[in-house]
Amino acid sequence: KGIVLQEPDESTTTKTTKPSQQSQDKGKAIMIEEPVKPKKKDLIKLDEEDAKKLQAELMRKKDLQEKKLKRNKKPILL
Repeated sequence: KGIVLQEPDESTTTKTTKPSQQSQDKGKAIMIEEPVKPKKKDLIKLDEEDAKKLQAELMRKKDLQEKKLKRNKKPILL
């Protein structure tokens, strides 16, 4: 058997690194779901419901105002 000499700039070295300590998490954490964006149809339906509620509220206020004016017997100016 013979001896093989290598030049220092040609020699290769391998480093072994120890893996850093990993947490002992076993995947038992509470899973948090990302909020789902509502679909366009659902948004339109919600907007329609809000519009109906607003319309009903405005009609109720108008009726109360008319009743109040009738009590005071003042003409209604629209």
